[in-house]
Amino acid sequence: MTSFVSLVAAVDVPELEENHIAMPPWAFGLMALCIFGLLFALLWAFRNTAARFGAPKGHGPAGVRGGGQNQGVNH
Repeated sequence: MTSFVSLVAAVDVPELEENHIAMPPWAFGLMALCIFGLLFALLWAFRNTAARFGAPKGHGPAGVRGGGQNQGVNH
């Protein structure tokens, strides 16, 4: 067993190389900021959309006109 360990230990290990990336590190941050900016612009374009297409004010949940405290209660 010891001779096997010494044989395995004698095997030459190749030098490790650095992993080279395609861009400098700051470019990844700049790309992420641009993507987040575009997503924010898309989100901003649809602001207040729910209020525009929601039920008109003064109507009940099914569009039935109602008033008082029993608005939305079926009798």
